[in-house]
Parts: sequence; structure tokens; C-alpha cells
Amino acid sequence: MAGTLKPWQSTSRANADRDGAVDIVIVPIDFSEPSLAALGLAESLVASSARRMRLLHAVPPSPLEEISGAQQSLVDVAYARLEELASPIRRRGVLVDCMATVATPIDLIEQAVRAVETEGERTLVAMGDHGQSALRRAILGSVADAVLRRIEVPVVIAHAGESPSERMQVVVAYGFDRESDEAVGVFLGLFGCRAASIDVEVVHALPELDWTEGTDAPLLRSAFADEVERRRGTEVADVVERLRARGFDARSSVVRGDPARAVLVRAGARHADLIVAGRRHRRVLERILLGSTAEGIVHRARCAVLTAGLRRVATPATRAVIVT
Repeated sequence: MAGTLKPWQSTSRANADRDGAVDIVIVPIDFSEPSLAALGLAESLVASSARRMRLLHAVPPSPLEEISGAQQSLVDVAYARLEELASPIRRRGVLVDCMATVATPIDLIEQAVRAVETEGERTLVAMGDHGQSALRRAILGSVADAVLRRIEVPVVIAHAGESPSERMQVVVAYGFDRESDEAVGVFLGLFGCRAASIDVEVVHALPELDWTEGTDAPLLRSAFADEVERRRGTEVADVVERLRARGFDARSSVVRGDPARAVLVRAGARHADLIVAGRRHRRVLERILLGSTAEGIVHRARCAVLTAGLRRVATPATRAVIVT
């Protein structure tokens, strides 16, 4: 894989000079600290890539017709608050439009993404994560999880209380798959114009292998794992060279262990401002059995997380013909 042409090196329209740059950043706002942190992050992204933002607020629908008037009042108040947030951003030269309506958050986000794509433009969703436990997310649901699973455009998740470093520190979780390449392409589109001020560490995690007890397999394990680690180290170094050619101060590391945990450890050690990770769209059973590295990173990270993945390919419907 070391010598193959990555998608983020291609000369197609989507990956030309601007690489994975976006035209408009969609920001769902619920007026919580994490969502306001996402707004600040979105503005910094717009400053280096897109020049447009779209702020969204969803008032949850109710089956009771008696409170429809109250819901509209909530919509009006939310819209006024969005305009207050947009006003100073507009004064800094960014085009911002606002939308508040009665809808579920994920439905409103999907609607906004479809509207942008219909216009032939590229978009990114920037939103906050409330840091709920896995149990609370399972019981109450999580908008961030729904977005990661259902929205196919790049997504950046922010957390409350983040304090950026003087020199931006980025950790890239690289898995030698097309999802990782897509995430790197989006990162280049968003931050390539200020590469000289960004330090990047490309991290590849090798899962620990389980061997049958009572055999000599552990003796073979070390030599085999060391050889795999050496080869991966060479391949990661090739990715680093490509980033250096774009102006980034980049380095690499190959570690062993659970990918999400390993990336989070490296991000903590570097006091990272951003983690970049590929996002694979898994079915429900696959997520239960295999888990999701991107979701594991998002909910446990202490910094912003940028994820991107490949579009799902629609499978054509088939019809069975029974011949009697």
C-alpha cells in the first residue's frame, strides 16, 4: 500500500487544489456549551475553507395539538437567539443563515445536508457532544451517534471546555483503508492553507492477537507481531512524507492495542487539539459485535474529532422469479 495513489492525491474536482474543502458548514445549535464550542470551531474552519455557515435549531415535535402555539413561540425565540449568535460572525465577513423549526434534530440535519447537496455544494456538519455515558446514550439516544451513523458527509464533533494550543496539535488515526484516506483528504482541505502552523502525528494501532494457551504460539507471536509492526511503520512513514510535502510538520507512530484507546492515549500525550479518523458505516449487528472506532474516539476524546467516510453504494433491488 505504500506506493499506491491515495484519494486525497487525485486530480478530480473533489480533490483538486482544495482537496476535501467544503462550501458550507452546517452547525446544529441547542444553546448548550458543547454546541457553542462547535460554533466556535465551525467559524475557525470557515475562515480557512468555506465562507458560509448555516445554523440550525430543532424544537422537538409533540403529538398534542394544544401546545402547537407554544411550540411556535419556542421556534421564534430560538430563531432570535440564532440571529444573535450569527450577528458578530457576519461582521467578520462570513455569510450565515439561520433556521429554527419544529422537527427532530437528526431529521433537520439530514434535511439541511440534502438541501446543500441538491445545490451541488459540499458540506460538513459541526456539532457538540454532551459526553453522555454509554448507558445513557443507549437509553436516551444521542444526536451525535445518529449523525455519525446516518449522515454521510464529514462531521466534526466538539466538546465543551476545549482550549486550543498556540500551535495546533493533530493526531490522525490511520487504518490503511479508504475511510482513513477520505478523512485525511477532508483534513487537508480544511487545514492545508495553514499547514506550516500545524503539528501532525499519524498513528496506526495494531490490535493485540490472542493465542491459544498451552502452546508455543506466544514465542511465535513476538516475531510475527514485530514484522507486522515494522512493515506498518514503513507504510505510515510514507503517509507522513506526503503530509510533509504539503507543508505539515508530521511524524508517525505504530502502537499495539485497541485502536480507539491507543489513539486517545497519543492524543492525551500530545495535548491534541484535533483527532482525525475515518468513519465506517456499519449495520446495527456489526456495531454490536465489532464496535465503532470513530464513535469510541468521539465520546472519550478531550478535544475535537473530525470524521469522514465513504458514501454508501445503493444496492439495486432484485426480484426472485419462481419457475414452476
